[in-house]
Amino acid sequence: MPLENQPTNEDCYGSHFEERYFFTESLSAILGGVPELLSSLTLGLLHDSGWYRPDYTVATVSPFGHGAGCKFVEEPCIVDGNIPSYSVGSFCNTEYKVIGGTFSGGFGCDPTHTSMGICDLVDYSTLSSAYTPPPNEFQYYPGMPTHGALTDRVDYCPTYSINTATCQEVPGRLEKMIIPPLGYFASAAESPGENSRCFNTDKDRPICLEAECDAKNYVLNVKVAGRDLVCNSAGQKYLIPATDVTFECPDIKHICPNMVCPSNCAGNGKCDFSSTPPVCNCFDKSDSSAGCTESFTNIPPDAGWNDNTSRGHGLSSSIFVSKEKSGLIVHLLATAMWLIILF
Repeated sequence: MPLENQPTNEDCYGSHFEERYFFTESLSAILGGVPELLSSLTLGLLHDSGWYRPDYTVATVSPFGHGAGCKFVEEPCIVDGNIPSYSVGSFCNTEYKVIGGTFSGGFGCDPTHTSMGICDLVDYSTLSSAYTPPPNEFQYYPGMPTHGALTDRVDYCPTYSINTATCQEVPGRLEKMIIPPLGYFASAAESPGENSRCFNTDKDRPICLEAECDAKNYVLNVKVAGRDLVCNSAGQKYLIPATDVTFECPDIKHICPNMVCPSNCAGNGKCDFSSTPPVCNCFDKSDSSAGCTESFTNIPPDAGWNDNTSRGHGLSSSIFVSKEKSGLIVHLLATAMWLIILF
């Protein structure tokens, strides 16, 4: 599993999951406006330490790159300035500009489809020297070496991460004119409810509509102006009644990730994407759970206190954990902070 290859604040390299691949993970390097999820990957890290036996049934599947295939990891996020098929739904490609006080850029849905934001693709030559332009290995735009994401820890891959707003926050942002309107009837059809999800449109910004993941039929049900619509496939389009606004159905693996191999098979199986819906094939054939959550192996680690750690106020120590499995030694350094009680 790749760890963060760039420093985060004042800490060390490798102290978080790599942001480029785990953008929506709780243990990724950046905590921002895009939702952070507790996934089976995080639970697996705790499980492999030998100190925990997590309940994988509560894990949320991260939609970022979910089901995109090996190219999502092995190939660049942007190819020759374009978004390849494996990056659709995770990365964006619209430059953020402010010219003469006027904003120019593109809004879109975040990978979880619970919020919207502005694509953070910028031209670093227009920014102050405090910003570091992308190095050669992260230059994705031929002839434009200073173009890249403002969020450099995503390896300069652009995402909808500027001025993010959840569907519940959209009405307030509209009142303050922070996000553009869609017209009277489209705004009337918009829903800020708990079950609202973000859908990209052919206008200046996405729209939030009430939606429900239907696991039985492997579809997404969407309510629009009192009508029930069904998203069967990614890219399917619907015109909102009495408007000129068309919204697009997202990939169901992104908007309903928990319907696709629950818990990501908990690390105890392989997701078969050739089936509809995709299902887990558990390594343990006796495990009949949908997410292979009944397969567990716990090996207690060798552990001891490391008192050579810098203590600051003298109230912090660390635990060094070493576990050998299949010839691979995994070193886990966990910092334990002691509670300070003032009388």
